[in-house]
Amino acid sequence: MDTPQFVVSEVEYQPIRPRGGLLGFVSLLLNQSLRLSGIAIYSRLDGGIRLVFPEKALPHGAIVELICPITRQCGELLTKAVETHIDQLEAKAGAITKMRSGGVEDGNSPGLS
Repeated sequence: MDTPQFVVSEVEYQPIRPRGGLLGFVSLLLNQSLRLSGIAIYSRLDGGIRLVFPEKALPHGAIVELICPITRQCGELLTKAVETHIDQLEAKAGAITKMRSGGVEDGNSPGLS
């Protein structure tokens, strides 16, 4: 059996005020065919993140998963895509903060080192 190829794109992160390890929510597009949304992002003790996928509580108390990765490969790919997106956002925010505080960002502006 061939290993399926997954392409993750259009990652959208909605941060919230951290509470109980919850950092925010993410949605993404898988293989340009399936939108996954409502995925919670929690911090891990080792500094990484953990994705928690949406569930539905039924009237009689049972909980069913709405979406979830079946293979470890898929789960790791989704987590890596979200980590990369958040890292890029943090780097961009850091660059903007540095520019606003007088740091040299484009090589042409004088600033503090």
